[in-house]
Amino acid sequence: MTKHPSENKPPICCRSAALLLTLILVLCATNRWLSLEEGIRIENAVDTNYYMSIAESAPSLPPADAQLSFHHAQRFVLPYIVGTVAFYSHLSPQQVFRVAAIVLVVLNTCVAYRILGYLCIPWPYRTLCISLLILHPYMFRLYLAIPALAVDLMFTFGLSLLVYGLLQGRLGTAVIAALIATLGKQTSLFALPVTAIWILFGPSWGKYSLVRRIGSLLLIAAVCAVCYLATASVAKGFSQESIGAFALLTGLPRWVLSGFNAGLLANFLFRGIFPFLFPLCIGCAVLSRTRPPLPIEFYLLIAMVLACCLQPLLGGPITTGPDVLRLNLLAYAPLLAALGLLLREAKLPGYSESLMVVCGSLIAIGSLHPRFTYNGSASKGETGMSLMGTHESSPAVQFICLYCLSAFLLGVLIYLSARPAKE
Repeated sequence: MTKHPSENKPPICCRSAALLLTLILVLCATNRWLSLEEGIRIENAVDTNYYMSIAESAPSLPPADAQLSFHHAQRFVLPYIVGTVAFYSHLSPQQVFRVAAIVLVVLNTCVAYRILGYLCIPWPYRTLCISLLILHPYMFRLYLAIPALAVDLMFTFGLSLLVYGLLQGRLGTAVIAALIATLGKQTSLFALPVTAIWILFGPSWGKYSLVRRIGSLLLIAAVCAVCYLATASVAKGFSQESIGAFALLTGLPRWVLSGFNAGLLANFLFRGIFPFLFPLCIGCAVLSRTRPPLPIEFYLLIAMVLACCLQPLLGGPITTGPDVLRLNLLAYAPLLAALGLLLREAKLPGYSESLMVVCGSLIAIGSLHPRFTYNGSASKGETGMSLMGTHESSPAVQFICLYCLSAFLLGVLIYLSARPAKE
């Protein structure tokens, strides 16, 4: 008897493990591993000095005269753990930071894939979304190259886990996730309003009474507040006053009123949108061909993305500056989950293997950042051109053009193949 073709395919769990392992190996094999000094010189990653200072002081906290920046000092948990492990294992903090970064990359990937699986995203779209995550030129590459910045990955892991808990309606998962995210970065506080709306109106929480839902959101808010106050209290002992929350949240309007520059604003907004180009091009391509009814989870995921992007955008070109790209990217996993829902509800015909290979090739090409991979020189360089009011090196301009072109071509490809499936 002739076997059905599907009987010859490996189980989904095996294919999933093979896919994730392959993509992570490709990521690690093509990534450039910078030293601490190179990271500071090439990427101006001065934040690493604060985190390394905490790690090098472990198992004690930095002295009172360390005078670290307060908002960096408040993220002391991961650097302190790294430093303590380094102290007792006789390894360097840089080595332990690198191991921590790799572990966090794996954890972020696994949670993101579990989210896509829970949402029942079909295998081709799930493969597309997870490839966009792992092979993103900034999402993981930056932290593998400069591992002392891994506190960002701690936050994204907590945020992804929070989304997973909210989707499932599991309070325990949501509480643990909120704690991890808050220990990573203060940005978790901006996600609280969306978390509250999700618990009150999300379908997965409808099985609970209103009193229990209110109690759940109050518990999550209390965990975030206590964690924030506790870390702030500890950080005050070895930090100096920061510019303050008011200045961080009003940088954009104050700059618009005092020193507005259209070119600088365009550059700032472009940097903020740039890391989302692939999902945006794919989403626009699908929506332009079919407008499916979308579940409430889609809008909640988009709201989570916007909430996390709010703080860096409000900081404006002067306060946030070029860091807007890295800070906005903290919300990338929820955006990919929303993209997966859109692709699922569009009910598009199954993609051929040749089409998936072309899509994967475009994503891989867009992944080759000239400073984080072996695609170019690990230097910003001096020669270049002015791009929307700021100087960019020639490799950077070439990469920007290549990345934009790859995202556009992928969007066109999805558009041409995005015909609604026949009933």
